[in-house]
Amino acid sequence: MQYYNLQKLLGLLFFLGFMVNDVSASCSLTDNSDSESDGVYREYFQSETLENIARTNTAGLRLNFQLNEECQTLSLAVIDPAGDPLPPFNAVQVNPVDSVGNLITDLTDRVSVTMRVRSASAINISVLFRSGDGTMENRTGRKAIDIPGSLDTWTEFTLAFGPDELAGFNPADTRDFWFYIDRGEENFAGNFLDIDHITIGGTPDTLQNSPCSLVSVPTNFSAQFIEAAETSVLDGRESEKLSLSISDCEEINVAVADPSGNPHRALRPIIILPREPNGTAITNIDGQVEVFIRARSAEDVPLGVLFRSGDGAAENRTATLTQIVTGDLNGWSNLTYTFAPDNLGGFDAEDLVDMWVYLDREHDNFPGNELYIDYIAIGRKPDFSENSPCGLPDLMTNTREAVWDSELSISPNPTSGEITISIPFQALPGGTANLRLLNSLGQQLPLPQAFITGGTTQLQLGKYLPGTYYLLLTDRDGSQALRKLIKY
Repeated sequence: MQYYNLQKLLGLLFFLGFMVNDVSASCSLTDNSDSESDGVYREYFQSETLENIARTNTAGLRLNFQLNEECQTLSLAVIDPAGDPLPPFNAVQVNPVDSVGNLITDLTDRVSVTMRVRSASAINISVLFRSGDGTMENRTGRKAIDIPGSLDTWTEFTLAFGPDELAGFNPADTRDFWFYIDRGEENFAGNFLDIDHITIGGTPDTLQNSPCSLVSVPTNFSAQFIEAAETSVLDGRESEKLSLSISDCEEINVAVADPSGNPHRALRPIIILPREPNGTAITNIDGQVEVFIRARSAEDVPLGVLFRSGDGAAENRTATLTQIVTGDLNGWSNLTYTFAPDNLGGFDAEDLVDMWVYLDREHDNFPGNELYIDYIAIGRKPDFSENSPCGLPDLMTNTREAVWDSELSISPNPTSGEITISIPFQALPGGTANLRLLNSLGQQLPLPQAFITGGTTQLQLGKYLPGTYYLLLTDRDGSQALRKLIKY
């Protein structure tokens, strides 16, 4: 009996041991399967972060790397081509990792790269691989390909290095991969390169191609500064000197952070990179080369704008148009910049690179060092309902400013109640003008009369509380004149 029980016990232990070994084997197989990799680097730019491209080398510091999560692309542009250009012989460095995140160090018999790109202008892309310590004697030669200038189509290419093309590169000791854009040239043509994917050591999956259409049509642009993220629309080296914040009034407050120690330099622009809501660069504004800016400032500020196309050189720019932001924080200046044919110069509206904005182009910093912008728009002025919700009135709409403004007189100002409005009859088109009274929040208040005729008119304001008001006069042609009134 005891012998029988011992046999049963040994049999049970053997069975359990077999099961443990079997489970262990299953787990081992599963784990090995999860960690397998074909040693190929495939980057489709579908994540929110960019981890495998160096951002601290010479090229990385001068390029803007914009991930478009919706279109699954990476856009490259030189941040400040004029003030801090990309040097002629500096490459973008890619550190290839496999599907499980391990650095790829062995590319034996498969030293190749495949890229799918599109470019604003025709460019040349050249590539090389480095091994060991990365010095010249441990690199392949360079292979190059010309990319056509078209944002309507992708160009996919593969550059492979045969055994006799490796030079001193050791594929079993791969260090990293470099690619140059217009090597030998400062910056690169068009200053806009979109990359759909990069594959090293294998083939890409075409099912992972960008889902977005590439048809380029004229597109307008508007930055309305509702969220903090919109401060990024002010780009370039000079913008780094600015203090930028979004207020509850849905406006951006612009000030030079250190006017004496690190001033915003004369002739240096703020760079605007117009983009669609999904992050796609806007490159076609044909028929829409017009800018609208609504701003207010502590002092009069000359605000200049220009557009650039192609490589951004002087011969590919519009003229600089300048308007004045009126020095009054209690109301808005509406600025309109219309580029007539003789203002366009060599600018190509279907090949937009960026827009430059100057804050007092001729002087360091800008007057008052307190500027608020409600919106910056290209091609279409935002609807009135989209303006800042805080309701300050429009002080000046430069395209509709009345020619008779200089002949208008309102007195006394400040006033305790009654004011006298005087304007020659012959100065007013049709001899009449509509009246509107606004409070400091931009709200319209009732008046005893809705219009005046030329000559002299008395108006009673005695029922209103002491404070700041605005009287807006509009003639039959829509031209306007605005006067601030102080009631005590």
